[in-house]
Amino acid sequence: MTLGVGKRRLSSWIESFIADTEYLGVPVIFRRWAAIGVISAAMEQHVWIAGRKRNYPNLYIFLAGEPGTGKTLAIKEVVKYYTQIQEHIICPTSVSFAAMVDHMVRSKRSIPDYENKGMVEYNYTWIAADELGTFMSKYEKEMADGLSHFYNPAPYGHERRGGEIRHKMPRASVSMLCGSTPSNMAMTIPEQAWGQGFTSRVIFVFSAEKQIINDFADPGADEELNQDLVSDIQKIAANRGPYTVTEDFSAAIMEWRLTGELPQPTHPKLIHYAARRKENLYRLAMVSALDQSDEPVISKGDFLRAKGWLEEAESRMPDIFKAAGGMHADEQASQEVLHYIIQETAAKRYASHGMCMQIAKRFLPLLSAPRCIPQLLETHQITIVGHRGSGANREAMYAATLGEPQQPQ
Repeated sequence: MTLGVGKRRLSSWIESFIADTEYLGVPVIFRRWAAIGVISAAMEQHVWIAGRKRNYPNLYIFLAGEPGTGKTLAIKEVVKYYTQIQEHIICPTSVSFAAMVDHMVRSKRSIPDYENKGMVEYNYTWIAADELGTFMSKYEKEMADGLSHFYNPAPYGHERRGGEIRHKMPRASVSMLCGSTPSNMAMTIPEQAWGQGFTSRVIFVFSAEKQIINDFADPGADEELNQDLVSDIQKIAANRGPYTVTEDFSAAIMEWRLTGELPQPTHPKLIHYAARRKENLYRLAMVSALDQSDEPVISKGDFLRAKGWLEEAESRMPDIFKAAGGMHADEQASQEVLHYIIQETAAKRYASHGMCMQIAKRFLPLLSAPRCIPQLLETHQITIVGHRGSGANREAMYAATLGEPQQPQ
């Protein structure tokens, strides 16, 4: 294991960055996740968690908020520090998938393999786009599938133009930090894509907060802190080799998993995301450890910190879909009703027909609201589990199937 060169100046790069950027008027949650993103990017494939399989620290992070909430400022601020790392790699903002692969082929690294001896080669890039639309103006399956592949370092081969161009990368991976408005995200990512691999790997971070600051006040820049941030991000990037986990970290992870990884996201669009929370948590714990020290050990404290970051982001994820607008009223009503039924099912309760109708009526006229339930039943997303009451008060009770939506028969 090679540690960062020289002693760290800061006890936490993330918290110091948040303090240094207070003058920007950007929500803390955006600044925190931008800082998490840049540490993840700086580690490339230099470090990993040793275990039954190697877990690397790259993350896919999308900051989502309306114009003026500070997404761009947060991303530009961390990019400023990232470019102070020697031989840093940033993907061009507007590229086709083929052009991105060309860029990654040129971005080859070679580092010592501390577990198996010898040297290991890998290819890597960081996508840092303050607006998702500039990187992905429209949803392209080839790009989405490629990004899904690059979430975990793996061999990649690419051939085009009648075999004239052949690319082979032994271990290729990507990190992402992108900004987007909810409405643009809804236009870029089609409905069916939420059941596919790419979106299940992304951590969506939402804020509707708009801070009002005095644009003419002295920001009170702390030049010494700025230099400390530059120094420490360079030291973070200099780390190499495996990380081990403490017994209390391992025990905390097992307890969390055995008790259902609660609280679980329940929004219908996040069902597939929830299946990958474990991997994102491991990566965030690695970020937490390296944020505070060059010691290659991940502790229970890192688990709790990573879990707190993840739960804060997840608690706001459904707000992205509400803020997106543009969704047909029938679809929005069905999504909200399904979300309620999933929550009730997760809590081992059944959802009543009456409550489902109350939710649907928030989006649809009185006479149109009842059609939500047949749509969910026909696509096998919910099922009738019984009835309660009698006579005019008799009503159906529903539970979520938690399976893939299916085509009506």
